[in-house]
Amino acid sequence: KRALKRRAHVVLDEATNNMPTKQVIREFFAADRIKNIHLALQNITNNKSNTTGEKLSDMRAYLFAALALRNGARPSQLINMELQHVTKRKREGSNRIVISVPKHKTDQVYGSAKIVMDEATYLLVKQWSTYCRPQYAIVRIQVQNVFTTTLGQPIGGICRPIQDLWKTILPQ
Repeated sequence: KRALKRRAHVVLDEATNNMPTKQVIREFFAADRIKNIHLALQNITNNKSNTTGEKLSDMRAYLFAALALRNGARPSQLINMELQHVTKRKREGSNRIVISVPKHKTDQVYGSAKIVMDEATYLLVKQWSTYCRPQYAIVRIQVQNVFTTTLGQPIGGICRPIQDLWKTILPQ
């Protein structure tokens, strides 16, 4: 029993020590590469020649990071967000958009998850959904998830894409 309690304490310490500070998160979003990804996503059109697979991967990872870090969303909330949820968003106040995701890890207990974002972030999610998502998959997409793999399937997790992008921006 003691060993289990001690292990829980170690896991908590490891998680706390590995959490990025507010300063590190600010540096990440202030990095030139992130700013360029943000601008590219803002300005994208359905012209496929503008966007490479690598750029699309970066855009997807950027949106994951923005939604997860600024919103505190669980991975399953972002993974299970579907096109219809984006379309059915609700406005709260003058600059807040709420997307409800009914299916996620704790939906049985808490009901639909609320992914809250500002208008600018919502427009980026719409840009991704409308123009980037169809280009990202190399096959016809069979699912309604906003974020898919290149094979058109729901993405399995959001950590790896964010980590890969994070490593290119901030030194260890």
